[in-house]
Amino acid sequence: MCRILIVDDHQVIRQNIRGLLNSREGLSVCGEAEDGVQAVEQAKQLRPNLILMDVSMPKMNGIDATKIIRRDVSESLILIMSQNDPWIVRRQTEDATAHGFLAKSAMAHHLIERIESMLFADGQKKDRKVS
Repeated sequence: MCRILIVDDHQVIRQNIRGLLNSREGLSVCGEAEDGVQAVEQAKQLRPNLILMDVSMPKMNGIDATKIIRRDVSESLILIMSQNDPWIVRRQTEDATAHGFLAKSAMAHHLIERIESMLFADGQKKDRKVS
């Protein structure tokens, strides 16, 4: 079972992502956060397999939160999501050493595919099986 933390400052987006993920066997939403500070706290507490991280949020942005989480919860994979300029955000994603980027405009069609490609990048499904 892949445990996922959803981080976005918009409740409707979190609900939509939760609905999409809950429709897939093998994926489980273990928590939600609405800003970068909560994201860091939740990541440390929950130790999710994957974090879906928005960039533009109050208190602490997703890039800064990603840097802290990568340092303190290194086992969690992080997928950055944004509606901002993809070129700039991809560069920020690389600088923060996140594991990937997905434009919010592509989420409805590509989120599950992107999650699976990240989880199975090492060629082993282990306990992160997604059906």
